[in-house]
Amino acid sequence: MTESEWWACREPQMMLAFLRDSGKLSQRKARLFAVAVCHLIWPLLTDERSRRAVEVAERHVDGLADDDELAEAGQAATVTCGRQAKEAHAAPGACFPKTVFAAMAAAEAAITEREVLKKLAGARVSVEEVLHGYAAGYAANAVSQWAPRAMAGQEETGPATLLRDIFGPLPFRVPPAIAEGILVWNDGVIVKLATSMYEEKDFSQERMNILADAMEEAGVTDQEVLGHCRQEGAVHVRGCWLVDLVLGKE
Repeated sequence: MTESEWWACREPQMMLAFLRDSGKLSQRKARLFAVAVCHLIWPLLTDERSRRAVEVAERHVDGLADDDELAEAGQAATVTCGRQAKEAHAAPGACFPKTVFAAMAAAEAAITEREVLKKLAGARVSVEEVLHGYAAGYAANAVSQWAPRAMAGQEETGPATLLRDIFGPLPFRVPPAIAEGILVWNDGVIVKLATSMYEEKDFSQERMNILADAMEEAGVTDQEVLGHCRQEGAVHVRGCWLVDLVLGKE
């Protein structure tokens, strides 16, 4: 995949395959992508156990939930998904409603290495791959398959758009350098702004503009950096490549 193809692509699974094959799919960003896609279909997650699975998966990324809690949340969401699917299938000739596909996505977002091992029994994936964080990549791919079935009419804010926010130009270029002087400028206000956005999960255009203004005032001139913040109509989520760059996250 070329950089121009990356920016134009509308197929998240193709983008994920490229990231995986090129070694650019970090497990943290893969899991955050799965979580972000689930938030796009949040109103369709009608069972609290589905929502909890997504929330636990997000906390797990930052070490705020352990593997056992993730496994418990994922298993509960899987049971919920199965029940919803069974109920939907009970009606003769009925098709699965969007809520079932949303529940499937939520359950996969919280999948653990142990559960992936069960799913991939006999597949050409080694135990070593799984134990070295394959689960997050599996979650990203699975969610990108189920969620679009519940997202009709949301192409502009779909999974492919989220992948571009999370990875940006980094699969093709060296990350822009943000000098230490920029990060400590004005009592570290730029890092503080990015930290509050990350912790509060508020990546609104207003907050992104404020971050861009502060960076420009501190001396940042890179138009790719400033433009990413100020792009009208853009979608930003946890894992946003620019905010991660400021915070020093992988």
